[in-house]
Amino acid sequence: VGSFDNPAGYASMLSMSIPFVCYYIYSDKCNKKTPLWFIYFVIVLAITLSASRTGILISIIISVTYIIKRYKINFSNVTLWLKFIMMLLVIAIILGFYIFKKDSTKGRVIIWRCTWEMIKEKPWFGHGYKSFEAKYMLYQADYFEQNKKSDYILLSDNVKHPFNEFLLIIIEYGLLGLLLVLFFFFILIYCGLQKRRKVNSFIFVLILLSIIVFSCFSYPFMYPFIWILLIVCAFQLLDLELLKNIICKRRIFFVLFIVLFCFYGLWVTGAIAAELKWCHISKRSLLGETESVLPYYQRLGERLSENPFFLYSYAVELNSSMRYSESIKVLKECESFYNDYDVKMLQARNYEKVGDLLQAENYYQLASRMCPNRFLPLYYLVHLYQSQGEEKKAKKIAKKIVEKRVKINSYIIDTIKNEMKKYIE
Repeated sequence: VGSFDNPAGYASMLSMSIPFVCYYIYSDKCNKKTPLWFIYFVIVLAITLSASRTGILISIIISVTYIIKRYKINFSNVTLWLKFIMMLLVIAIILGFYIFKKDSTKGRVIIWRCTWEMIKEKPWFGHGYKSFEAKYMLYQADYFEQNKKSDYILLSDNVKHPFNEFLLIIIEYGLLGLLLVLFFFFILIYCGLQKRRKVNSFIFVLILLSIIVFSCFSYPFMYPFIWILLIVCAFQLLDLELLKNIICKRRIFFVLFIVLFCFYGLWVTGAIAAELKWCHISKRSLLGETESVLPYYQRLGERLSENPFFLYSYAVELNSSMRYSESIKVLKECESFYNDYDVKMLQARNYEKVGDLLQAENYYQLASRMCPNRFLPLYYLVHLYQSQGEEKKAKKIAKKIVEKRVKINSYIIDTIKNEMKKYIE
């Protein structure tokens, strides 16, 4: 059923291989159909087991579209009763997808609502590259601050992507960026439909259709496979053979390509070496050598200064070594690239340790608003108020913890609730 991560990548790879299988199934060139039908059913079964609703939807769309194209079915000749049955079937499929993962659907609705607030702020040119990860959680915090009894509270979590590639483009590059992307897809599909002599061009049109549908409900462009497919589609549909011949025949283009490739290769090699070094020193830190690996983290910071996950990891190590002021400084850099619940919680702990209790309180409250179903921000707030002698505030938060609904039961949550009950009593 794929990886333990979201099955989107696994399902997208499988679903976008269906057009190729369909092409050979219905091709006159291929005589042995049984193995191909077996491959088709294995792919569809794997997509179904992955529980990817978008993958299943694309499988249905591709299969039905290919059959209509192959047998030239004209819906104007279909009887009214059959049209009615087909309409009911489509409605049943849509309702089935909603019921199958109702919480997941509701979760995406709240993400899209908060995303819309981001879009309204800068609709034309967007917030800039990687701005979603840097800013989205602040908008989610504002939403839950204004809707404290929202039904979506239990579904709140850290969000790294709006589960819609087109929304992400609008957020980062605005409506103008979206128009450019849609124009690119339009040109490709238009060229594919114009090539009536080339039967296999329809395969690449179906792949593009699949990419567009997947992009509406997930994040397919996080996977290299989709980029490779898109490049293949562009070469097939735009007749870029001519461009390739020009580049190969003109030595200046060839030399330029080699030079750029060498520079890119050096950059990638450096990035890989830095990642491997980071992996090595993080393992040493887990073995209790945190203090000795901090100089290596500092040196790697020059190479990975724009990697938010490295910056967060470095800040954690500094916090573990009780270098709280340095950890605060590194987290400030991290916030410009990545700004979520975990970053705020670590920042709050740092400020608490350096004695800036007002800032610590603000960060705990912000973390709680970002993910209002979490218990730790409120738990730490209780202890913060206790340390300041503000028993009234502490008991108010403790009562809130006791009455708080639990998303997933765990030993830690049970322990926190029991401790708060005793404290109130």
